[in-house]
Amino acid sequence: MPVSDLAHELGLGVEKRSDLRQRARLEILETDDSETATIAVQDGLDRNVTRFAVAHEIGHAILLRKYPDAATRWDVDRREVFASAFAAELLTSPEIRARMAPSFRTLGDPLALLKLASQLGLSPVALLTVAGQERLWIEGLEKIWLRVKYSENAFTRRDPKLRIVSASYDKYRFYIPTNQSLTRFAGDDRWLVSLPVGTVVRHSTTITLKLRRPAPAMPKFVSKEVPAGLSAVRLQPSAADPVAYLIILADMAPNSSEG
Repeated sequence: MPVSDLAHELGLGVEKRSDLRQRARLEILETDDSETATIAVQDGLDRNVTRFAVAHEIGHAILLRKYPDAATRWDVDRREVFASAFAAELLTSPEIRARMAPSFRTLGDPLALLKLASQLGLSPVALLTVAGQERLWIEGLEKIWLRVKYSENAFTRRDPKLRIVSASYDKYRFYIPTNQSLTRFAGDDRWLVSLPVGTVVRHSTTITLKLRRPAPAMPKFVSKEVPAGLSAVRLQPSAADPVAYLIILADMAPNSSEG
C-alpha cells in the first residue's frame, strides 16, 4: 500500500505545500467535538524523500494516539528517533532488510549507497536509519557511515564548520560523537573543498575512534587512532534543506573482501 494511502486509512490528510520551510510536519486542528490531522509535505521533494517524510509523520501521529504519555514525557530528540524508526520499519519489511544485509555490507562508496537507496525506494538518510537499526547490516563491519553538514555547534550556535550530524556504525564496538567537527574525527577537511554534487572523492587519513571497553572496565571508551580510507559525495541541497550535506564512508579495512 502506498504510504499516502496508509495515511488516509488512518484518518490523516496529506497535502503538498510550496511554502513549507521543512520537509514535512504533522498539523493537528482540534475543535470542541472533533480533531483533524494533516501531514503537510513540501512540494517538489524527491519521491523517496517524500515517502520517508510522510512515513515519519505517521510515526509521530501513532505516538500521539497510541502512546500519549510517552509523547508527553519524551523530549524532541527521542520522539524524532521513534518516528524515524517507525518510518524505516514501515517502508522496509523484515524480509527485505534481511535480504539486503549483504548488499549493504559490501557497499564501497557513497554513490553505491545512493544506488541501493533508490532500489529500495528510500532516501539515503532513511537507508542509513535502517542500517543503524539492523545488527545484520552493521555488526562487525569495519566501516563508519557519516552524514556531514556545514553547520554551527548544535549547543552554542557558534563556530560553523563541517560537522558530523549523524553516524551509522557498530555501536557495540565504537562510539562516534555527533556535533563534532569533521577535522576532529578525520583531520584536514580541505580535500572536500569545491567537491561537485554527485562526484565521489577519496582520501586516505587517520581517524580518531572511541573504542568500547568490555564491562565493567572504566572508562567505558578509550580513544584510538586508526588508518582509514575515506570516500565522500556531496548531495544536492533542497528547498527544505538548503545547506548541502555530504555522505562519507570511513573504511578501516579498504582492502578486505567487504570493501
